[in-house]
Amino acid sequence: MKKTILDIDIAGETNIGLHRSRNEDSFIICHLENGAVLACAADGIGSHSDGKIASSICCRDLLNAAMQYSPEKSGNPGQFLRTVFTSINEKLFERNYREIRPRPMGCTAVSAFFEPDLITVSNVGDSRCYEYYPDREEPFRQITIDHRPDEELLDKLSERCNQDKKTLRSRVLLHSLGTRHHATIDIFHLKPLPGAIYLLCSDGLCGRVPDENIAAILAEKDLGVRELTSRLMREALLFGGRDNITVVTARYGVDNGIA
Repeated sequence: MKKTILDIDIAGETNIGLHRSRNEDSFIICHLENGAVLACAADGIGSHSDGKIASSICCRDLLNAAMQYSPEKSGNPGQFLRTVFTSINEKLFERNYREIRPRPMGCTAVSAFFEPDLITVSNVGDSRCYEYYPDREEPFRQITIDHRPDEELLDKLSERCNQDKKTLRSRVLLHSLGTRHHATIDIFHLKPLPGAIYLLCSDGLCGRVPDENIAAILAEKDLGVRELTSRLMREALLFGGRDNITVVTARYGVDNGIA
């Protein structure tokens, strides 16, 4: 009987950018005992106190949970990710409450649980997951949905705060980890596409670099994932590097030939 195994090349990188005094982003890449791979990029919320602590706690707790993951005890990957991120949100929220922080620390987070037959993506906030598949009519697509206000709410906020909608759209998050008692955690399920590239990133990349530029880099056939990750990072810096930047890039494949 043949055993399906995961064949994936993955790399990650984070950078302070050109204008920030510290890097509040964190990321992890973890190879699990069952052969799956888990990756996460977390972005400490800008201008909030101790965003770096929040993103570090997020990645640390997710890593600790992943090292103990088993389907029997943890449930399927979607259940596992929802449970872990709910726990992380509660920990950050309770710490904010206990320390009476006037501006609570928090972070956004996007993660992907890679298996041979399924990719499970979770998202809180505006960090993103993209898929690039060259054999599709539209090769590049965003998987996650940003937790930002819709146009109707932006109109009301703009009138009340006397700020333009573009500024508010970039600053206002509806959901994050740690800032509210309950967190909204989106879960997405994807059928793996051999040869496809999956990108996790903070808004230091996707909030600054146009989608067409990101897609053009991912389309370069002769680059490995480390080179792709570095090229994406360089592109974000060339676009001003006004925020911390985190990029995790994975090229996916499935090898079914192992007995």
